Amino acid sequence: MTPPRSLTARLIIHVFVSLSAAYLLMYVLFLLLSIVGLWKGNTLYLNDLAESRVIDLVSGSIRMGPNGAAVLDPTAELRDELQRTPTLEVAAFVPGVGAALPGSSQRLAVAVASIGGIITRSRFDFLLDGSNSSSLQAALSQETTPYGSFNIVVFGFKFRPTDLLGTIYRYMESSYIFVAPVWAISLIVGWLSLRHSLSSLRAAGQDADSIDLLSPDQRISSADLPTEITPFVEKINEALSRLQEAAQRQRRFFANSAHELRTPVTILKSRVDTLPRSPLKLEISRDVKRLQNIVEQLLAVTRLKTLHSSPNDDVNLTDLLQDVVGDYAPLVLASQRKIALETPDEPVVVKGAKSALQSVVSNLIDNALRVEPEGGCINLCLDKDAVLTVADHGEGVRPEDREKIFEPFWRKSEETPGAGLGLAIAKEVMNELGGGIWIEGAPGRGATFKVAFPRA
Repeated sequence: MTPPRSLTARLIIHVFVSLSAAYLLMYVLFLLLSIVGLWKGNTLYLNDLAESRVIDLVSGSIRMGPNGAAVLDPTAELRDELQRTPTLEVAAFVPGVGAALPGSSQRLAVAVASIGGIITRSRFDFLLDGSNSSSLQAALSQETTPYGSFNIVVFGFKFRPTDLLGTIYRYMESSYIFVAPVWAISLIVGWLSLRHSLSSLRAAGQDADSIDLLSPDQRISSADLPTEITPFVEKINEALSRLQEAAQRQRRFFANSAHELRTPVTILKSRVDTLPRSPLKLEISRDVKRLQNIVEQLLAVTRLKTLHSSPNDDVNLTDLLQDVVGDYAPLVLASQRKIALETPDEPVVVKGAKSALQSVVSNLIDNALRVEPEGGCINLCLDKDAVLTVADHGEGVRPEDREKIFEPFWRKSEETPGAGLGLAIAKEVMNELGGGIWIEGAPGRGATFKVAFPRA
């Protein structure tokens, strides 16, 4: 998965690219306006763009001769340029001396001498041998080479298409020392401004973090959001409203279903109690008790979700456990098993809904009763920290199944009795109450369920 990219970084990159493009286009526009004569005082000719390139060729052609004196020995590139441009004349002079280097154009050396030698201007006009072309200019530049500094004069240079790119490159290279600080300051100020502008988005993200099933009315605030983001946030809030309505319909369905099932289950239990004692009655009583637990758990979880907050009732957990164990004792004993409860001497008081806590404990006892071997004992132990341990001596649960066992409809195999809802509902109830439930123990040594109740 590609990691998310920072919006600030993307915007800063876009600003940098835009500034660079604008700066480049501005200079190109300046060149074009100067070439066509619309920029008064800065008229350029296309041939002027070749000046720096030709001067570089001449500078690179200066060598040290056999006698130890500098000479102008054209390189292959300069010879190609001289052949391509018949009007081109080049010369190099020793500063302060005025003498042209061997290999310089004699006509150009004579012409420079005729106007008083090397002058201080970088560009000037003159004709060679009666030439009347006003588009031919001479350019002067003092260049530093490995053999010293020389005044280089070029005349009659001609434009190549690549000279435009070269001119832009040299301009950017020479001006970056002034432009770079401006860009850097602009990017830093832009980054700080963006960080401040996006603070409302971070606040919206914090609002989104607080949305869960316990706060279905929570929405993402659109206050101070940019107008480009507000429609997106509004659509998310509309989607949350639709999800809230669907969740409310689902909770009403579960609540109504549980209420409708409660009465027939109670009637069924009463009729089973009137049956004569037999192994069949015992099996039916177990199934009815299991069905009754599921109905009570469904009612408990729907009530908790309807409240949108955990109940704050003080519940004496010690008394509650004694009542639940007392209700199960006849069924456990009739199944040829035992049940034991150990509690602290002092009452343990927790926060929650009594009926919801009863349903969780009943479900754990029911699960233990199904797997406890005949003659075995189901052990319940409550400590002073309000952590309940329910241990059986069945096959236990494999480590890889300890998370799956709390998923709805999960069963170890098709032969496993039940629908796989009891533990899933128990976990949801404990989550709603702000507690926790988990399983310990090793396979083959039974399962140990632990429930942490929220203290009062």
